[in-house]
Amino acid sequence: MRIMKKVTIFLLLIVIGLTQTDVEEMMKKIEQATQKEMEETQKKVDQYISAQDSAFAAFLEQEWELFNTDPGKEVLEKPKPKDIPVAKPEPEIELSKEKVKDIPIPEKKKEEEIRPEPQPAPEPKPIQEEKKPKEKQPYEQTLKMDFYGTPLEINYSKEFKTNLESPFDNKNISASWKHLAATKYEDFLKQLQNYQSRLNMNGWGYYKLVEQVGKKINNGSQSDATVFTWFFLTKSGYKVRVAYNDNNVYILMPSSSMLYSTSYLTIDGDKYFLINRERNKKDKIYSYRRDYPEADKVLDLKLATEPELTSQTRQKKLKFDYMGQSHTIKVEYKPAVIDFLTDYPQTDYDIYFSAPMNNDGRVTLVKSLAPLLEGKSTTEAVNLLLRFVQTSFQYKTDDLNFGREKPLFPDETLFYPFSDCEDRSILFAYLTKELLGLDVIGIKYPGHVATAINIKGPVKGDYLSYNGENYIICDPTYINANAGQSMPEYKNVKPEIVFQ
Repeated sequence: MRIMKKVTIFLLLIVIGLTQTDVEEMMKKIEQATQKEMEETQKKVDQYISAQDSAFAAFLEQEWELFNTDPGKEVLEKPKPKDIPVAKPEPEIELSKEKVKDIPIPEKKKEEEIRPEPQPAPEPKPIQEEKKPKEKQPYEQTLKMDFYGTPLEINYSKEFKTNLESPFDNKNISASWKHLAATKYEDFLKQLQNYQSRLNMNGWGYYKLVEQVGKKINNGSQSDATVFTWFFLTKSGYKVRVAYNDNNVYILMPSSSMLYSTSYLTIDGDKYFLINRERNKKDKIYSYRRDYPEADKVLDLKLATEPELTSQTRQKKLKFDYMGQSHTIKVEYKPAVIDFLTDYPQTDYDIYFSAPMNNDGRVTLVKSLAPLLEGKSTTEAVNLLLRFVQTSFQYKTDDLNFGREKPLFPDETLFYPFSDCEDRSILFAYLTKELLGLDVIGIKYPGHVATAINIKGPVKGDYLSYNGENYIICDPTYINANAGQSMPEYKNVKPEIVFQ
């Protein structure tokens, strides 16, 4: 835009009859005036930010409050069954005779190596300018690291290191803020935000990126990495605070979704989750009641699109039977994506039900299942998908499998040999939407999760009404059950809608 403006002025001056020398001299003065104006504006911005940082650091030096942490909430009120029933053979309930149409096969995306952002080539100038000396790199250090299997390269300053010694208190935390605020962090922050965009990271992914970079820069020190993460998340516009006790420093963030099994503080009506501490631990910690000015973004856990993590894929085979025929399904998965999802906090079911699969897994899954579905009635197609999810994996509850409650994203259910009710429901819902284009809702009973699908036509079997439509119960955990069959113990229980 500035180049076009200069070209316009240049042409205008030529038209009114000035010589080339006159024009160049005048343009030089305009350029100097513009540059001076920009420098003065930037100086005012820097002074404003510096004043904010100083005021915030002074606030942090004041006495902090002692808070009681609330233990994290549990997503299920009742434990899941350790064993699941097997349905008695029943004839299929005819839901719809409409045949499954051709299912489009998606293509694999071409992966690009993640490299440091190249500097854009300078735009052509209408007027020859003096050559300027090459701008010096603002940072003397280069960090090379893997972020969930993806190589990153970031330039940084050794001044970004802090030295937070225990026992911790608000004085040394305030000193760390002052120290980081006095560094030339702006270009470094742009690198972090650039990687967030290129890696397609949501708020949680960006938090993990900043945290891991902070650990590398601070030689693995957890407390210094926490202060580093707090500072750079704040400067990225996130609503984030810190808390401490004698031996630990914690990150506190409000979230757009609930974090289960995660301790939190309630400050002025908002839940601030301790996202980097042992779950469900109740004790006393010190924190404060003031956010950094204009930092108002809350933690975002929704996975609208898949993370762009580069790594080799691996393949596995899944086997199931339907109507007397055996089928083998090949699926691919990315270990890097599995690692990223392993670190994901436990959150609301709708986050899992609405999540995408990584493209490689999606393509191989659709390629394997589409030929089995095409030409079948909707009833047969739904029941085939049910049988695939019911019998391709072994059942095991999360406390036995992971030692904690952990709903699985579709990629994870395909990867792990074991899964339980919500994992299978999430995968079945994904497949039904992806392959058949049917509306699916997630439903929750006390201690159990299942699904229901909307098929136009006469209602038969077990169903529920939602928003004026009838949804047929489909339980991906009830082995060999067809659409319209509920587990016996939930047959007369009204479920809660957890995804729509």
